[in-house]
Amino acid sequence: MWLISLIALIQVLMAQTPIENQPSPDPATVLWDKGLKASQTSNWKEASESFLKLTKDFPATKHFVDAQFELGRSYFELHQPEAAIEPLKYFSTRRLHSAQGREARLLLGCSYLATGKPQEAYLISHELLKLKPLSQEERVRSLLLKGSASWNRRRSKDTQSALRSLEHEIKKLSPGPLATELRSETRWLQIQLATFQCGKLPTQEPLNEEQTRDQYQRRGICHLESINHLLQGALEKDERNWFQQSAQGIAEAMVNYQEACNHLPPPEGKRTSLELQRYQEELGVVIQAQCRSTKDRALTLLATWEDRKDLDAAYRSEFEKLHNEIERKWN
Repeated sequence: MWLISLIALIQVLMAQTPIENQPSPDPATVLWDKGLKASQTSNWKEASESFLKLTKDFPATKHFVDAQFELGRSYFELHQPEAAIEPLKYFSTRRLHSAQGREARLLLGCSYLATGKPQEAYLISHELLKLKPLSQEERVRSLLLKGSASWNRRRSKDTQSALRSLEHEIKKLSPGPLATELRSETRWLQIQLATFQCGKLPTQEPLNEEQTRDQYQRRGICHLESINHLLQGALEKDERNWFQQSAQGIAEAMVNYQEACNHLPPPEGKRTSLELQRYQEELGVVIQAQCRSTKDRALTLLATWEDRKDLDAAYRSEFEKLHNEIERKWN
C-alpha cells in the first residue's frame, strides 16, 4: 500500500515541476528527426535543408556523419549531383565497409557520371567490385555503373565486358520492380553501345565499291539488331522511362543513318572530278536502294509489333511513335 502511495506522490511532484526546469530537446536531434521524417515521405527539399543546417551548425553532434549521407542522398534525389558529391564522399570514406557506405559510394559514382566525370565513376565501380561481401543488388549496380562509365568514356570493349557480366548477374536477382529497373537500364546501355558502333560505319577512309557496299549493309543490320533489343524489352516489360529513352536513341540513330546514306566515303585511287561525280552517282543509286530496304524492314518490323495484342498498350504506342518518326524523317 505504501508503494502505491509513493508512486502517486512522485507523479504529483513531477506534474508540478515547472516546464522551464525540464531539459529542452537537443536542436541537432530535432533537425535530424525532421530531416528523416521528410526523407521518408520523399520530401527531398525539406530533408536537404534540415540536414544541411545540421551539418553546418552542429559539427560535433553524434548525427554529423550520418547526416552527410542523408544530405548527399537528398541532393541526388533532387537531381543536384554536383552538390551531392562532397557529402557522399565524406560519408563513404568513413563507412565504406557498411551497407550504407557502399550505397553512398554507388550514389557518388552516379553523381560523378551525371556531372561529366566518367573516369571518377569508373574508378568507384572498380573499387566497389573488389569489396567482399557484396549483395547481388550491389554487384549488379556496380557493374551497371562500370558499364555506363565505360560507355561515357567511349571504351567499347570495357562496356561490352560489363554488359556480358550484367547479363549473367541480372538473372540471379529475384523477379520484381528492382530487377525490372536494372534490366531496363542495362538494355538501354546495350542499345546505346549498338547505335554508337553502327555509327562508325562506313569509315571515312577511301574505300573501293565492294567495301562501301559491305559497310553500309553491316550498318543496316546493326540498326535492325538495335530494334530487336527494343522488341525484347517490350516482351520483358522494361521500365517505361528506360524503354522510351531506348526508342528515342534508335530514332536518332536511324536519322543519322539516312544522313550517312546521302554522303558516300571517298573512293580509292585518284579520279578526275568527272570520274568522281559519275562514281558517286552510280554507287549512290545502289546505296540509296540498300538504305531504303533497311528502313522498310525496320518499319515493317515495328508495324508488326504495333498490332501485337499480347503487349501492353503503352509499348504498342511507343512502337507506333517510333514507326511514325522514322517514316516522317525519311520522307
